[in-house]
Order: sequence, then C-alpha cells, then structure tokens
Amino acid sequence: MPHILIILFFLILSPSSIAGTNLGTITSVKNGFATIKECSVAEEVSLPCRERDLGVLSGILDQVSTNQCITSSESYKNLPKCPQGEDQVKGLDNTYPSGGVFVTYLVENAGFVKHLTQQLLEGDELSKVNIVIPQKYAATISEHPDLVKVINNPRVNVIISKTSVATNLWMQDYFQFTSVNGKPAIYQLEHIRESGMSLEARVACEIAKSCNLPYFIPPDMVKERNKDARNMNAGGNLEVLPGGTFLRGVQKRDGYQRPNSSWGSFAETKTQRDQEDALEDSKNRVLDLDISFVQTGHIDELFNVVKTNAPAPCNYAILASDPKLAVEILEKEAAKKREISKNCSDFDYEKLKNKFNKVKGFSKTELANIYASQCINGQDVKSFVSSKVFSVLKRVNVEQSDSNYDRQRDNIKDLVKELKKTTKCNEPKIISVPVLFRDGFSYTPELTNGVIQTPESGASRAILPRTYFGPFDQYIEKELKKYGVETTLVNDLNYHLNSGEVHCGTNTARVCHE
Repeated sequence: MPHILIILFFLILSPSSIAGTNLGTITSVKNGFATIKECSVAEEVSLPCRERDLGVLSGILDQVSTNQCITSSESYKNLPKCPQGEDQVKGLDNTYPSGGVFVTYLVENAGFVKHLTQQLLEGDELSKVNIVIPQKYAATISEHPDLVKVINNPRVNVIISKTSVATNLWMQDYFQFTSVNGKPAIYQLEHIRESGMSLEARVACEIAKSCNLPYFIPPDMVKERNKDARNMNAGGNLEVLPGGTFLRGVQKRDGYQRPNSSWGSFAETKTQRDQEDALEDSKNRVLDLDISFVQTGHIDELFNVVKTNAPAPCNYAILASDPKLAVEILEKEAAKKREISKNCSDFDYEKLKNKFNKVKGFSKTELANIYASQCINGQDVKSFVSSKVFSVLKRVNVEQSDSNYDRQRDNIKDLVKELKKTTKCNEPKIISVPVLFRDGFSYTPELTNGVIQTPESGASRAILPRTYFGPFDQYIEKELKKYGVETTLVNDLNYHLNSGEVHCGTNTARVCHE
C-alpha cells in the first residue's frame, strides 16, 4: 500500500471502526504513526501525588518518585546527538546513555528486582530505575524489607499499575522505547497477553501517562486483519543497531514460527510489512534476520549491543549467540581429567531458583561451590556431553546441514554488511557468546539476553543472566573485559525457566542531545 494511503486510512477512521475492537481514539497521524487520546497524560487531580500514586506504599517508600521516570537530558554534560528528523520515530541503540530502566515486581521475582536495582544504581550515577508494581501486589512489598531498603531511593521511580491486568514478567514485549524530536517516546507493540484489550488498558499506555511520555501506535494496530495475531511484532523482536537501523527477526527458513492467516509471506508477516512501511516513512532503515530456529521468534535471543572503549566509529561490539562455541567449550571441559561430581542434582535450575528466592541471593562461598561442581543444569558436564541428549543437540546446533550455527552465521554476514554501511566502521566487532539451543530455547540462561547500562562517558556495563556453569560465565566476562565492558551476572532463573531472560524482563529508555 502506498504510504499516502496508509495516512489517509488513519484520518478517516472513527473510534467505532478501529479493528472492530475498542482500541482507542486516534487524535493525530504523523509519518505513519498515530497518537491516541486515551493514552495522553491524565489531568491533575487534587490528591497529593504520593498518596494518589503509591497508595498503601506511601508510608513505606518515602524516598521514591512516582512520575520522574527518565533522567532529563539537561542533567547530562556530554550527550551524543539525537538522530535528525522532525516528528519522525527514531531508534537509539545501546551506545546511547541509559536514562531509565523499567522492570516489573511480581512477588516471586523480589530477589531479582532487588539485585538488579542495586546493580543499576551502583553502575550509573544518573539513570533512573522504574519498578512497575501491579496494584494487587503492592501490599506485599512490605514483606521484603531487604528489597524496600534497596528501592527506597530518590533515583527509583515506582509505578503502581492500576488498569493493566496483563502486567507480567515480560516488560520488553509490551513496547519499544524510541526517540521523537529528541525526547523518549513509547512505541506500542503487540504483546500476546494483551490481545483484544483496549490500548488504554495496556501496560505501555499506563507507563506513558504516568511518565508523561509521547505514545505512538503503528499502522497495523488499527487493521482488522492483524489485531494482535501471532505476528512476530512483540518488543523483543524490534531492536536498534548502531547507525540507527531497526533490527527484526523474520522466518526465512522452515522453523518454529508457524504462518497463520495474518502472515503475508513465509519470511515476513503482514504486520511486519506494515511496520516496515511506517519505519521507512520516518526515514529509518530496517534489517531482517532469520529467527526460524528460536521458539520465541525474538531477535534479542540472538543479538545485543554494547559500547566499547574503542574509538569512533567502531566504539561498539555486537554480542552474537554462537552454538558452535557452546559445543566446543562443553567438550573441552568434559575432556579434562577429574572425577564426576556427585552433588549436581542439588544444582539443577529449579532447585537453584527456589533456594535463591528463599534467601534472596547466594553467598560467595555458595557460588564458589556451585561453580566448582562443574554442573550444567543438574548434570555433571562429563555425563552431559556423553549423553544422547547432547549428541542430538550437537547435531541440530552444529553438525547437520542448515544447522542453527549455519543460520546464525548467515545472520552475522548480513549484520556486518549493514553495520559497515551505516556506521562507517570497516571492521565491526562481533563477540561470540556460548549459547546452546534445545527445542528453540537456550539450554542455559542465555548470556546474549541482558540489559546494557551505558553511562554518559565510557564503555557499557552488561548485566547478564548467570548460567551457573563456570566456563560459560568466565568466558563472557573475559571477552567483554577486553573491550572495557564490565560484566555483572544476576540470577534470572525465574525468567529462564519461563522461556525468557534479563533483557526480556526489562525495558530501557535512552537519552540524546537534541
């Protein structure tokens, strides 16, 4: 459809004709993206902000803010310039400073929220940490005094989710932070758990109103044929590369993503095609890579970006999941002469998750014991590598024709070609990350899938999921250190055992100088 017709399509819509559902009332359209009346900033009310917004927590969290979500660009001295384009939706990659990180509190992840918040506050003097708390769980915060002690901080912003019944662990999936006219903006995406809900009842809309942020929906959101179908348009499948290119995953070959009536072709859903049109209307480039061998269909399972200590224009590196590297490390460790560990059953991921949640963390001694055991999800590495399971995983990941490694290798070729063109870096740095896929999911917590905290000056810090397998964790720490990137490992087993990781559970707003 020509771009002008997309815009005309928006302008003639009435609220009752939007996709046959009560999505919202379109107020304006610019460059293919619509704004919604129901997701604009709410009018001021008479109650004091703290009492109104925090409710039962107003007497417990007396240091936090409730509507200061992202550090103002005026607080920085040397921000990179924003992408050019009036009223155009632009992306900021991970080399831009982190202005605010968002995460959901859901009781069972109290230990994760505590540790993550602590690390984020220590790692950057300026950026904010936003904790979204479903109203039904607000009273449970007082049951975690260690958590309260960490989050009761002026740099923590708390959002009590009153209308969004779908609030869950996966903060990344709801929306993508973008930049419009030099300011952070929320770009609504289609989280399967919010299917059929009005925009006003969605997490992104509530955050936009609480944080006073512009809120945009793309063309496909108002089309009956797409309306939240399984269309590969969730937040984890829209990322930004250095140079400003939007990165997406599509199914280029036979794999886990099954086409349905909302898909336009084998490689690209109709929704993704509409999204691409809108992004290109805002003068953006879009790169599609093959996600066929990943169950979630999210590109953040395969790639991440860090800022390094190298000079521009090559001051970045791409973390890329590498199944072949994972196999090589496992086989190397299994070949070492030593006795098979007898206590590995104590260190399977479910038991580690339960123990971590109970004590809210592991001591240095406990961690040392876990690593010394050389276990991988409850099995000694020697036993694992000699098992039939590993034999199958090695074949699918590395040995067979068109293996996972082959597909990822092709992805990297296309990625490097794009980066050379957009960043003018002749040799983009690719850091291989050991990731072994089993049935389309990472067998261990996936080290590629982390939150990247970037300060105003200097290299990033990568907050990554701890695999509890020493050779994997030590490898990524050593590799990132070569480029000035500090690594912090966190326990995200609540997420991993639910088919996600640290990046899936967070969302980061980045800032720039207009």
